[in-house]
Amino acid sequence: MDGNIENLVTGSVKKESGDSGKWRVEYRIKGGKENGSDFKSLKRGFLTKRDATAYLDGLKVTWQEKILRRSDPKHYMTFEELFEMYKTTMDVATKLSTQDSRNNMVYTHILPFFGKMKLADITQVKIEEWRGTFFKNGKCIYKDSYIHAIRSRLCAVLNFATERHLMDFNPAKHVKMGVKEAPERPVWTVEQYKRFHNEISPNTPEYIAFDVFFWCGLRLGELLALTVSDIDLEKRYIRINKNIYERHGKRIVTTPKTAKSIRNVSISETLCNELREYIAKLPDSKPDTTLFSTSKTSLHRKLKAGIEKSGVPRITIHCFWHSHITYLVNKGWSAPVVASRVGHESIYITTHYMHAYSEMEDAMCEMMDKDIA
Repeated sequence: MDGNIENLVTGSVKKESGDSGKWRVEYRIKGGKENGSDFKSLKRGFLTKRDATAYLDGLKVTWQEKILRRSDPKHYMTFEELFEMYKTTMDVATKLSTQDSRNNMVYTHILPFFGKMKLADITQVKIEEWRGTFFKNGKCIYKDSYIHAIRSRLCAVLNFATERHLMDFNPAKHVKMGVKEAPERPVWTVEQYKRFHNEISPNTPEYIAFDVFFWCGLRLGELLALTVSDIDLEKRYIRINKNIYERHGKRIVTTPKTAKSIRNVSISETLCNELREYIAKLPDSKPDTTLFSTSKTSLHRKLKAGIEKSGVPRITIHCFWHSHITYLVNKGWSAPVVASRVGHESIYITTHYMHAYSEMEDAMCEMMDKDIA
């Protein structure tokens, strides 16, 4: 494409016939149509020749950029425009919760710096300059795993651009930020959990919910999504087949985190009896009744209060999941069996281990009854 502006847009300013005293612009745009052919038109009604001339000059600038964008978008497309294209393409096959997590990272940490920047101007030097914004007094203001995740988001968007020939290469590839491995999460022992649980009021949904967290290895969204029909008191298991995701103050029922997360979790006789009594006291115990009407906020508040009263180490609700895994592994259960129970997506889980899983689950629950007592 010839970049000479006079060759892209040509035109003339003429006075209208008659006594109106107004002016018109006749112009032709080379390659102005979507199919690449020339576009010819005119614009009437200008009060002065200066107004008409200014309009023609504006057309030249506007159409030059439009046409050059088609032939060489990397010199005109901004990162913000690229990200919108990326979202439209990639979000289709991504869970809503994952979309929000990844996209919010871009909105918060990447777009403020790169948003208005042309793709051609995004260089390794610029990315290193951006990396510097995460440091204060020589120290990174975020955890290594989080800063690594932010950098991974930038890499993913720029990889999308290179795959579509919008950039010649990904300048973020050689800029290191943080480490992938997340720091080890704190966990509770059985004794610590009991100390905490003794501080929670017995006749509350949170009392039972914390037991389900610790002794079953459920995630927060899985627990909040449970209905009465998901509890099989005869066969003694909890059916996990859905997840609650909170978005903009609304609860959205989605599928579990991964395919492995859809599972039946066997429960001990002690916990089964607790759930039986709890369900019997519910005001409405229809099959589709939500098992735990408590909110995420209430659970966090009760967790904090229980920790302060019992003096046990501070953990998050997700740490219950890790505590359950640690408890079972310390009791000698194999990693594949434990991974199956907690719905972990693991390359080490094979059909070789799965056939014996149900028998192992029964033994596992008998062990829990002894530890709960």
